[in-house]
Amino acid sequence: MHYPSTRLFSVLELLQTHELITGAAIAAQLEVDGRTVRRYITLLQEMGLPVETIQGRYGGYRLQQRYRLPPLVFHSDEVLALALGLMLTRRLGMAQMIDAADQAIAKIEAIMPPDLLQQIKTLNEVLLIDPPQAVYHLSSDIILTLSHAVYQQRAVWIVYTGRDLKQTRRKIDPFHLVFMIGFWYVVGYCHLREGLRVFRMDRIQSAKMLQQRFEKPSPFDAQQFVEDSIAKTPNAWAVRVLLHTDLPTARQQIPRTMATFRQTGKGVEMQAMAGNLQEMALRLLGMSVPFSILEPAELQEAFRQVAERAAAISQSGSS
Repeated sequence: MHYPSTRLFSVLELLQTHELITGAAIAAQLEVDGRTVRRYITLLQEMGLPVETIQGRYGGYRLQQRYRLPPLVFHSDEVLALALGLMLTRRLGMAQMIDAADQAIAKIEAIMPPDLLQQIKTLNEVLLIDPPQAVYHLSSDIILTLSHAVYQQRAVWIVYTGRDLKQTRRKIDPFHLVFMIGFWYVVGYCHLREGLRVFRMDRIQSAKMLQQRFEKPSPFDAQQFVEDSIAKTPNAWAVRVLLHTDLPTARQQIPRTMATFRQTGKGVEMQAMAGNLQEMALRLLGMSVPFSILEPAELQEAFRQVAERAAAISQSGSS
């Protein structure tokens, strides 16, 4: 299984590791047909690579003898981009990727000229990157399996551990992968629940791609679907507030993963789940738009408690 953008490199790698290789063998490795292989060979030849075509029963393709690709040469800006990318990889919160990023940075530093090496080390010393909310173990095999399944639009069997710690085995049609607020998610149709679902990928214990294909819905905003799903995660209190403003302004007031918004004739209705009503009251007080509480009635009491606390702090500070 290969992405289209890497197939040319895969063909070149096969040519470098075989003295002679048939088109059928290349096609089998890349899971393409013979016509596609011939097109790749032509592209490599047009790029100036000395790929020879050997005719006959025992023919195939080969690189000219003693030909080797020149080593990769990066400019300083390109090396800086690579180093920054690897540093930010640590922010993904994946234990396996943190180790891999450290190893990759070490390899790059080993071949850097001294002046550029010092610049990278200086950057690493002074750059502060917000640490991930949690470091968790997420198999790169699961990421690759799901990404291939999304790209090829093929169903996947997964073993999933839910919030209740119960494991289920289910078939899903994965539409997109989404990275948000420190976690990886896969969005798709769940055949077990017969509906669209969001799965946290660190809770997927195993994933096996199937031959069965599916059609993605169009249009479908996967990022918005994940945001809405997180905002609707069951909690202690269901909060409904009417914001006296327009929809674009409302969405600037509250983080997208905390609430959902719906335009009405009287304003924008905000719906959210809250584990602590006083915290929700403080969040609402921080908005720059007027609002009315729809439910729950207990939110009014939370505002009163917040006001009393603020008054007490104000009086103690002035005494």
